[in-house]
Parts: sequence; C-alpha cells; structure tokens
Amino acid sequence: MKKILSCCPVVNKEVRSLVPSDFQFQPGKPVSAFDASIYWLQESEVNLNFYSGNKLIQNFGTFDDKEGYLTSLDHAYRLAKQIIVANGLNTFSNECLKVKIDITQTPVFELFTEEVKFSWGRNATWRQYESVADDWNEIEFSDQVISSKNVLRPMKRKAVLQQHLVFSSKIPSSQFLNAIDAFKKKWQVQTEDKPNYSKRRK
Repeated sequence: MKKILSCCPVVNKEVRSLVPSDFQFQPGKPVSAFDASIYWLQESEVNLNFYSGNKLIQNFGTFDDKEGYLTSLDHAYRLAKQIIVANGLNTFSNECLKVKIDITQTPVFELFTEEVKFSWGRNATWRQYESVADDWNEIEFSDQVISSKNVLRPMKRKAVLQQHLVFSSKIPSSQFLNAIDAFKKKWQVQTEDKPNYSKRRK
C-alpha cells in the first residue's frame, strides 16, 4: 500500500464498508467486508501555465503543500512574479501566465497519531497515512449479497472539489496578493480536535 506523508488538514472522517480489491466473491453469498475509518485529506496543487493566445506553450511547474495547506500558492506566486518580469508580460500582452489551482480530497487510513516535524518545514506538522485507493473497494451493505442495488465500487484516488484560476498576468500585478488572499479565505478549513466518525450512507 502507498504511504502518504502530509501536513494538510483532515476535513472529514467516515466509516466505510471495504472489501479488498482482489476479493473473489461467490454469487448469492454475502461479502466479507469490514467497517474501516476513512480520513479525507484536503490538499491543493498549483500549476503555472504559459499561453500564447489560447494555446498552451509551457508548464513552468507544479506546486503542492510542502509547508502547510494552501502554501502551494505562496511558492507559485514567487515564481510567477519572476516569469512575468522576465518575459515582459502585462495586461496587453498576447502571451499570458496563468496560476491555476486544484483543491482535492484524498481518502486515507491514518497510520500514526503522533505528529512529525522537519527542519525544512518548521511551521508545519506532518502525519503519515496510507492510501485507500487501488487496494480497496467499498460496498453499500456489507451484510447483503452483491447485486445491482449493492455493488462494489473502487475507492477514489482523489476527489476534485475545485479547479480555479487564481490570477494571471492579464490583471495588474498589484492585485495578485489580493486574489491569493481572497481564495485562501474562501477555502480555509477548520479541523476537529477529536475524531467524530459517522457511518456514511449514500
């Protein structure tokens, strides 16, 4: 199973009925499933894309949350300023640099409850998790046979909540930080101190 090290927040905790993805079921018989506690990590990823008109010319990099949730935007912002200056981009240029962000949630198992700190990320606390996708399927009713009303579904690798253009070189550079702050305010999260598991039913 894939290990995940993250300093991003857990925004939801659920109990799902899971079955190993390689499980060989027998028609007409209930499935051997177990109720597992699933954590949903909320993370961000930013891409810096350079366009000429509507044509994508180059991707200047992808940034994730190495120093905490939504810090991908901070790293992208610093590089974006350099690229805009180096290429002489302004609101009237045919070329354009776009700063696009994805907000995602990833289903994981928690491996360790103790937080970890690293010297290169003093402001962030990290936890280790294990990926749920690929190795597990979920089923609606674990005590019933598989049918058209009770099917096995692969667990998602990631759920994309939002894809958004935060800012581009088509707006004045004085507005970049305002755009970033507005997005962060909209997507900030509050986490619970203690787990509050709920059995999810569709």
